[in-house]
Amino acid sequence: MSQVGFINYEIVGTPEPFPIPVTRAMNKKFDNLVATDKEIARGFLMAFDPADTTKKELVIAKATAEKPFYFCIGYALKPVAGTDNFFMTDTNFTVVGALQSDPKVNALYSGNVAGFIDGIVQPGQQLMPADGSTTHGGSAEVLGHMKAWDGSNRKTICGIYLGRVGQSDGKWVATATTDVIGTIGKIQFNGGIG
Repeated sequence: MSQVGFINYEIVGTPEPFPIPVTRAMNKKFDNLVATDKEIARGFLMAFDPADTTKKELVIAKATAEKPFYFCIGYALKPVAGTDNFFMTDTNFTVVGALQSDPKVNALYSGNVAGFIDGIVQPGQQLMPADGSTTHGGSAEVLGHMKAWDGSNRKTICGIYLGRVGQSDGKWVATATTDVIGTIGKIQFNGGIG
């Protein structure tokens, strides 16, 4: 009798084992201040800052970001404000991809992964970074999320939407996302290809 380990691949930022994911530890922008924009949430899209000519450090993907893209699969515990120095339960932490003080972040370069999608996307449709200016269901897009590719610039394509989590195979038929912010969907991520 053998035992098969179970891992939930439908948690945001967790890649599936097949196709074999390509991951890297990448440099990211960082500082030692509190509450900066250099903290990256798990499952967010990352890219090099378009305004930075050196292209050495990743930031959360901006509206003008182009390939290569990376997907944050890092895991870091951020202490919740106001807690003691002695952490007794997991409610004392917030899980993020990388703290603002981290100089590196674990990143997915290619593979299938669950991520955040803003707005309506059909299965098989290409994705691009959300620009933060369009609204869906009354809420503005979130930088770091993805949305349907607008057909304007092929360098902004970061992957293909496969379907909502739990609907990728078996009796479930892949369905489109709804017109809201942050739907979790399966993505065939190919941030650096093409």
